[in-house]
Amino acid sequence: MVKQLYDRKQLKGTSFLKEFEDALYMFDNLDPYGMDKREAQQKLRDIQNIQIITRQMYDQIEHLFEQYKKEKEWKERLKLRMEIEKKTVSVQRYVAEKYVSERLPKPFDHIYIADVQYDFNREQLKGKGILLDKPSSNQY
Repeated sequence: MVKQLYDRKQLKGTSFLKEFEDALYMFDNLDPYGMDKREAQQKLRDIQNIQIITRQMYDQIEHLFEQYKKEKEWKERLKLRMEIEKKTVSVQRYVAEKYVSERLPKPFDHIYIADVQYDFNREQLKGKGILLDKPSSNQY
């Protein structure tokens, strides 16, 4: 079953295969003393995770993406990118896949939009955050 699930022919053209091949290349060309066990495990875990942002949050910060495109100064671009990244969360691919509606264009193509609910009150700093088990009521 595992052999069939991870068959390269089945995975051809998927982001999972690209990420896996990138990680494999990195491990093949790694200095044996260049990465400790914890870093290697994290890299392998990252293959199974994707960065998501809820549709609701994306709509609220869409202007940051536009600013990023227009900004010429690299320090400001870095600030904008960090601000955008703070609005994402890393989740296991298999958990989020059924809610993902689209992938953002480059250079944010590692971020996926998920049509799930988001529960957080900024003033009170309370809430559950991204609710992966609750699809958004206004899916596109």
